[in-house]
Order: sequence, then structure tokens, then C-alpha cells
Amino acid sequence: MKSLVNSMYCPECGKELNESEKFCGNCEKQTSAVESDLTQIPENVQNDNLLSAFVGEKKQAYYFGKWHPDNKRPINWAAVFATFFWLGYRKMYKVIAYILLIFIAIDIVILVTGIDGGPINNYIGLGVAVTLGIAGNGIYKNHAQKEIEKLQTEYSGEQLLEKVKQRGGTSWGGFWIAILLFSGYILISIALEMLAYLFLG
Repeated sequence: MKSLVNSMYCPECGKELNESEKFCGNCEKQTSAVESDLTQIPENVQNDNLLSAFVGEKKQAYYFGKWHPDNKRPINWAAVFATFFWLGYRKMYKVIAYILLIFIAIDIVILVTGIDGGPINNYIGLGVAVTLGIAGNGIYKNHAQKEIEKLQTEYSGEQLLEKVKQRGGTSWGGFWIAILLFSGYILISIALEMLAYLFLG
């Protein structure tokens, strides 16, 4: 990962430059006359560097490829098949919590109305998998940008870069957190069924 400090970039197009270069080889802008600008990294370049740091080195090419506007196949197959566990692995715990709260609300409606919840739950599970497969990359990018924005209010420079790396990346601990959250949902669902049986007959 390139350092965010003491880097030299063309203020016109963002191309990285050597200190000795008098003209940008990409856009031909004269650089010697704007030396003060060269010490400042263009915002779009810094944002991409921070986003790359958040994603992690191994998957930078994959996610930036998926996020490209010209990508016609943005499906995230890991999100399709792993759903909650992919979310946990990528540290998106709030998304897991929101989905499980929706599941609990649906379970309550099913129990109160007395309708057959089997087919409904199957369709909902399939819907979650498809939705995460199609929108998962966008959800992850939005999550990453929000986390980076929070960190930018507290840190800068190399410290910011390190904090972004720590906040992002992957986590097998997060994977197990997702399992625990889903297990908690199962226990709540069972408890709701027992309460419905006792009070609703």
C-alpha cells in the first residue's frame, strides 16, 4: 500500500510523479510551477487508497472491479451462498442485526396470524441470498465509506491509514460472531413459538 504522506501527485489528473519531473507524463501539466500543490494528494486518490486499505490487499482487485461502473456482472457469489457469514467475515455486524430483527418481526406476524410460515421462510431466505448477491458489493462499499468517514474525523496521515486497515479487512472472529447472532435468532424464534403455543393455543 502506498503511503498517504509525502507522496507526489499531479494536481490535475492525480498521477503519481517523481520530484524531478517538471511535466506530468499523463496530462502534460507543468509541475515545477505548482510545487506546493504536489505535496497535496488529490481527494479522489486518497479516498481510493483508504478504500483499498479497508478492503485489504488480497481482494482489492476483486472489489474495485465489481464497483466499476462498466461491470456487467456485479454478483458476489460469496454473499449468495454464505449470506450472514459473509457479512460477519467482512465485519458488517449492523447489517446482520437489521436482517435478523426483520426475521423476528416476520416470525411474530406468522405466529399471531397462524399462517403456515414454512414456505414464507423459504422464500425470505432465498430473497436474502439473492439480494445480498446482487447488492452485497454496494452494501460493502457503503459500509466501508461510512467507517472511513468516521475515522477521518479522529485521525489523519499514517495513523488514519493504520486505523482504516484495522477497522476493515476480514475477520474469522466476525464469522463466528455471525454464527452466534444467527444462533441467538434461532433461540428467540423457538421461544416465540413456545409463547404462541401457551397464549394463543
